Amino acid sequence: MIFEHSTNYKHLTGDSIALALKHGIKLQHIDYIQIHPTTLYTEKDGREFLISESVRGEGAILLNSKGERFVNELLPRDVVANAIFSEMKKEGSKHVWLSFAPIPEEEIKTHFPNIYKRCL
Repeated sequence: MIFEHSTNYKHLTGDSIALALKHGIKLQHIDYIQIHPTTLYTEKDGREFLISESVRGEGAILLNSKGERFVNELLPRDVVANAIFSEMKKEGSKHVWLSFAPIPEEEIKTHFPNIYKRCL
């Protein structure tokens, strides 16, 4: 398993990629694999709840454990995902925060009703 948490189903863990890397097997088109940068963090096993990238487009911001913004949220998803991973590694944390504070509550309720119900 490459990543501990995923929005994929539990049996889709990247094991075949890990095996190929372990045995020096050349991989092709690995850059086509997309890593979604934002999910609802939980300690529970299983599929993570995906939080749409559009929330960042509407103004949600990523914060580290000190409440500091550490990345431009509108950068491409691979750049944002890497920035999140780097920040977590630097801090020794298991997650970062996605703040909806800049978005008016009514806009969250109307544009992101499922996220509102699940997360807020």
